Amino acid sequence: MFSQFNAGRRRNLQYFKNDPFDDDKNSYRELSKNEVSRWVFTSRLQTVLRFKNSSLTYAMTILSPEFKLAEAKWYAYGTIGFNFLL
Repeated sequence: MFSQFNAGRRRNLQYFKNDPFDDDKNSYRELSKNEVSRWVFTSRLQTVLRFKNSSLTYAMTILSPEFKLAEAKWYAYGTIGFNFLL
């Protein structure tokens, strides 16, 4: 099930064989201590519109970069929900 891949380090990296979601099986990256951000900012903004027996919800989540890399950026995503009572 697992194959072991030794990259000349003390640890063995493991990956699944025949993984359809792995775009590059030889791609791996080990982060050093100074590349990981210990503090990550997370914020969630939510708006709810209520009617007689239903509600419409919009929420947006904002996250700061988790790694101190050149390509690290802030990112956000939104969700929409609709609830009703029968």
